Amino acid sequence: MAVRPDRQREGIGSSLVRDGLAALRSQGCEAVIVLGHPSYYPRFGFSAAMAEKLTAPFSGEAFMALELAPGILAGRARLVIYPDVFGAAAPKDAVSASCSRH
Repeated sequence: MAVRPDRQREGIGSSLVRDGLAALRSQGCEAVIVLGHPSYYPRFGFSAAMAEKLTAPFSGEAFMALELAPGILAGRARLVIYPDVFGAAAPKDAVSASCSRH
């Protein structure tokens, strides 16, 4: 997500994140993963600690997760698969999952 510099600090980004999370919840998504600014996304509940058990080509404080279904990531090791545009190839035996509309 990005907001043009001359339009930042107007709440546009926050509205996009809140609306996006609401849409994902309504679609039945159980968790959201971001690779984003570590001082921005925690205000929406994202946490690097929540993403620690996830296996992904990215890590660190910018790699964060948010549970939309409480406990869905607790105690479980999960594999995160990124679209090809990220340049982070998934293991050959990986299985992809996404949200579906109900």
